Amino acid sequence: MLFYYIIIVLSLLIILAALIVLFFILWSFVTLISTKVPFAPTPKKTINLALKEAEVKAGQVVYDLGCGDGRVLLAAEKFGAKTVGFELSLSNYLKTKFKIWLTGSKSKIYRKNFLKQNLSDADIIFCFLVGKVMPKVKEKLKNNLKPGTKIISYAFAFPSWQPYKILETKPSKTYFYKL
Repeated sequence: MLFYYIIIVLSLLIILAALIVLFFILWSFVTLISTKVPFAPTPKKTINLALKEAEVKAGQVVYDLGCGDGRVLLAAEKFGAKTVGFELSLSNYLKTKFKIWLTGSKSKIYRKNFLKQNLSDADIIFCFLVGKVMPKVKEKLKNNLKPGTKIISYAFAFPSWQPYKILETKPSKTYFYKL
């Protein structure tokens, strides 16, 4: 009899796990449709090179717009920066929140739309978005950032802005701007 109870409990746990996985898949799909930006991680080598090129210093405020798995936040924090990320995907948000807790990081992550947030205290902005959202992001940054703020964009350039530097990073270029 105990054997049957164990089988029933294990079956229910498997069904529950499958439902949780399905929930996260569906939620990620809904997030993708609403943001039009899929998750794709920036190569760690590119992140470190970009942060060095941007001359991140201790005490600066670095924002990662669509921070995905948090790798930019954690890398910028090693330079002594105060790091803040925004991520709408529930699964990426939870994964990054856990990673921040696990590493003892002081990074902050918010599950909010960065287009509706005040970014005016940023010294450096990092983003890896997609071409079709760049005009809207450009307007947000142009209207919300202080003069001198550096912007790093991996893979996609901002329309009609001239970067002061372009790095030939693999597999995509990295663009640097300064307001």
